[in-house]
Amino acid sequence: MSSTLPAALKRDVIDEATRPDGKVRCASCRKHFPRPHVQVDHIEPEWLAPDKAHDRDNLQVLCAPPSTRGCHAEKTAREARQRARRARRSEWSPLRLVAPAILTYSIVMALGFGVVALGGGDTGAFVSDIALGPYLWGMVGFLALLFALRPLTALVKWWLGAEARTPSKPAEPAVAPPPVDPSVRMKARIEAAAREAVKSTKGVVSVADLALDDSGRLLSFDVHYDDTGAPDHSGEWRVGFMEMITAKIDDGRWLATWQTGNDLVKIRRRPDLAARIPHPGFAADKPWYLIPVANEVTYDLRVTSHILVVGATLAGKTSLMRSIIESLLHAARHGDAQVWLGDPKLIELMAYRKREGVGRLATSDEDLWDLAIDTHAEMMRRYGMIEREEATEDDFPPLLVFIDEYEEYVRRMEDYFITSGKKTKAGMKCTAVQAMKSVLAMARKCRIHIVIGTQRPDSSWFGGAARDNLQGRACVGAATAELSRMCFGDSSYGRDVPMKLKGRTTFQIGDGKPVEDQAWWTPDARRLEFAGDDAILARLGQ
Repeated sequence: MSSTLPAALKRDVIDEATRPDGKVRCASCRKHFPRPHVQVDHIEPEWLAPDKAHDRDNLQVLCAPPSTRGCHAEKTAREARQRARRARRSEWSPLRLVAPAILTYSIVMALGFGVVALGGGDTGAFVSDIALGPYLWGMVGFLALLFALRPLTALVKWWLGAEARTPSKPAEPAVAPPPVDPSVRMKARIEAAAREAVKSTKGVVSVADLALDDSGRLLSFDVHYDDTGAPDHSGEWRVGFMEMITAKIDDGRWLATWQTGNDLVKIRRRPDLAARIPHPGFAADKPWYLIPVANEVTYDLRVTSHILVVGATLAGKTSLMRSIIESLLHAARHGDAQVWLGDPKLIELMAYRKREGVGRLATSDEDLWDLAIDTHAEMMRRYGMIEREEATEDDFPPLLVFIDEYEEYVRRMEDYFITSGKKTKAGMKCTAVQAMKSVLAMARKCRIHIVIGTQRPDSSWFGGAARDNLQGRACVGAATAELSRMCFGDSSYGRDVPMKLKGRTTFQIGDGKPVEDQAWWTPDARRLEFAGDDAILARLGQ
């Protein structure tokens, strides 16, 4: 009769009977079973004690294994038999009055007839004997009364319709189930999901340090999976673990901080960020080497010499790229920095063609080729002067080179390398692409810094040393497992970014942990999209 119990009350009863290994003890046979193979039932049946229907002390956990007859099934069958016997005793009819009377009369008359026959008397006169008849009939009536007292009472009630005329007793109000603490319920749900995600019978999985706000909204909690042997070194496993946990919570987005050495993950609610944050502009005294791109993210070219920006179409990558270019141009306007731009798609950077601080804007094959060759030549010139002790590293003005759609840039340069006749022998590699790889590896100490934008980095040029040289990374929008592994060395970062959040970016600065933030919105001067875009451009000096 456990079907009328609230689900939350059932879970609480089962949780109290659950051992650390996740199995539940049966209150009857004292054996242990998995959670799906137990049922919550009343100790005293509900039909005998309706006032204890939701009494926590009147509940117990009984085993209900699928393959054998468990304690729950036996108790249910036993109670069914008790109720059937009680129902039969209460069902009386006129036949139950007549049958005992006839039986009693027959027995008495047979005994009397036998006594007369054994004594040699006249059995024919036995029935009509005036003196003996009253005593026998009195005995018959007395015995019949004893046997028929209860059925007689039932007959009178049935005949007079007393039960029909008696007003029914009003039903007692249902006993409200005891209140359940929301944190206890949420903790049980998270622990169940964590055990399912760990998939191990070893160790202990537990949830601790739940923090809720005043409205009962969950803010953070810790999951311990001590000695379970969980493969927490795998980024894919961590992603699956968080998907199962957050599916049970089903409220907001969550950030996991893993302490794999302690078998612990700290999970907290991600802050609610605006879907679009206008670029606030720059302070006049901003150093050239600082590139702010979000409220909590600023790249320092002294730490991250080169920056890689990755993002699919419509994810908001172009706006982030414009923010970086504006920071570079600010450095050129307020100092002696030089800014060179490369635009293989011809029209993405048209708005910067006549902007103050832009030293060159390369769009044609020849100009894009010269951009790479000249950058490499400038690097070698500076190192030559340093080697001859004609200058120091700090004597050169910063050269900030920006190339958008780098994958398209590599393709165009390789085609140009072949068609222009610059390839003079078999097996010779594209000179421009090799020059950019050399710049990425060597240019940091002579104040040459590269910013590369692409939709998807290719392993042929973004692997090993190339990735190590691009220590500033930004992945705009949701990342695939391969892209996350290529950008951050771990397939678990940036995987849960919703597609609808344009400009939501996973940033990494140097060796720090990747962080998620909303990149500033910087409009295109050629096409204003939102109200207030002109005010943003005014703050940026356009």
